[in-house]
Amino acid sequence: MPALIATAAATAAPVTAITGVEIMNAPPLMTETPYTVEATWAVDDTAMAGDTFSLDFPDSMSGYAASFALRDDDGAEVGSCVVSSGSFLCTLGDYVETHTNVSGSLHFQARFTSAFDDESVVFTADNGLTFDMATPGGVGDNAASLPQSPEKWGSVNFDGESMTWALNIPAEVLASADGQPVTIVDEYDEQLTFDPAATSARWTLDSDWGDDVWHTVSHGTGAGTYSLVADAASHTFTVTFNEPVTSDDRVYQFITVMDFPSGVQDGEAFGNTMTVAGRTVTASPVTYVASGGDGDGDGLGGFDVTKTVSGNGANAVDGAQYTIDYSFIVAGSATTGEFGLTDGATDGLVDLPVGTVVTLSEASAAGEDVIYGTPIYTGTGVTDNRDGTATFTITDDTVAISLENPVSLVPTTDPPSVPDSPVSPGTPGSPGTPNVPAGQDGSLAVTGADATPLVLIGAATLLTGALLLIVRRVRRRG
Repeated sequence: MPALIATAAATAAPVTAITGVEIMNAPPLMTETPYTVEATWAVDDTAMAGDTFSLDFPDSMSGYAASFALRDDDGAEVGSCVVSSGSFLCTLGDYVETHTNVSGSLHFQARFTSAFDDESVVFTADNGLTFDMATPGGVGDNAASLPQSPEKWGSVNFDGESMTWALNIPAEVLASADGQPVTIVDEYDEQLTFDPAATSARWTLDSDWGDDVWHTVSHGTGAGTYSLVADAASHTFTVTFNEPVTSDDRVYQFITVMDFPSGVQDGEAFGNTMTVAGRTVTASPVTYVASGGDGDGDGLGGFDVTKTVSGNGANAVDGAQYTIDYSFIVAGSATTGEFGLTDGATDGLVDLPVGTVVTLSEASAAGEDVIYGTPIYTGTGVTDNRDGTATFTITDDTVAISLENPVSLVPTTDPPSVPDSPVSPGTPGSPGTPNVPAGQDGSLAVTGADATPLVLIGAATLLTGALLLIVRRVRRRG
C-alpha cells in the first residue's frame, strides 16, 4: 500500500523539538525551593518511533528525578520522559508514525542550588539550540538561619519519590531538667509508612552553620547516640538523644525519609508534627508536585480497495486490470492519483489525515463480447454515489472498501429461420376431350375456359337462327 506522507529512515536519532522554556512560579526566586519548569515541544512529521529530544539544565539548577508518559487527550502515549538532576530526555513512541503536527508540553520540578544576580539562566537543547529563562532579580539565598528554637521542615527529595522531614534542635533544648533524657515524639501522616532504617541524626557547631559541616550521631543506646521506638498503630515514633552535649554552641538535627504512597496525586499534601520537651512544632505541609507532560497530533488513517468481478462475463475478462482514481484535499491542497487493481487484489493509501474526504472513481472498463455495468462500492462509512463514484471520510483506522464490477456476456444474435418451401400439389391429368361438332367452317369447337364465350356465341347464333325461321313461317301464314 503506498504512503502519502514521506517518512525518514527508521533509525532512532535526536530530533529538534524544544520550542520554549519557562519557570512557572512568580519571583522572587530562592535557593532550596522547588519550582515548576515548563518546556514546549514540537517535532517534524519525519520523526520516527525511538527518536529522542533532550534539554540540559543550567549549572545553578538541579532537577527532581521523575519518569512520566506524554499522553494525548484520549490517553494514548505519545512518548515518555525521564528527568535527572542535570537534564531531561524524552523518547517518542509509535504515535508519531500515525499522526502529523505532533507537539505538546512537559513540566518538571527543579530547584536552584546557588544564589546569583543574573536576570536569566540558559538551558541547552541537544541540537545546541539555547533558551534563556528569565530570573527577574536573580536568585536569593534561602539557607536557613541558625535556629534559636526547635524547627521542623520537610521537602521533596531529588528522587521524586520520597520526602525528607528534618528537625533542628539547639543543643541546650536537650538538657534534662529532672535527670531524664529529653524525648522527641513525631506524628506523621497516616498515608506514609515509617522505616527506622531511613532515619539519621547529626550535629554541627553554630560557627559552621550554613557551611555543611556535620558530625554523625549513631543509632544506639550509649552516650552520644540516639534511639527510637515506633508505634505504627498511632503513626508515631519516639526519638531519644542519649547523653547529648547540651552546650549552647551547637545544633542537633534529626532526619526521617519517607516514600510517597503508591498512587500519590499531583497536589496532595502531607503533614508532620513533633513534640520536643513539651513544645509542639508543626511543619508546613509538603506538597507532591508531579512532573508530567502531554502531546497531541493530527491522526492518520488510510483506505484499502479490494476489487471483485462478478456476472456471467467474469471469466471472459479474467486478468483484466482496472484503474482506480482518487482525489482529496489536505491543508487546502488538492491531491489526485491512481492505482491499478485486478480481480481479487487490494491496494490503497496510508498516512492520510483523519477527517480527509476522499472520492474514488474507476476509469471506464471495456472488453470484447462483454458489457460492464456501473461499479458498485460497499463498506462501512462508504457512500456509493450510483454514478461510478464513491466518497468516504478517513478515520484513525483503515477504511475497507469493496469495489465490484458486474460484467455480462453480449447476447448472441441468431439469423432469422427460413421456413421449408411448401410442396406443390401434383398437376391433375387433363380430362378427355368431348366430341364437339365441327363448326360450319369445318373447325373444331374450343373447350376449357377459353371455349366458353365461343359456346355462348354459338348458342346465340343458333337461337337467332331459330327465331328467324319462326318469323318466316309466321309471315308465310300471313
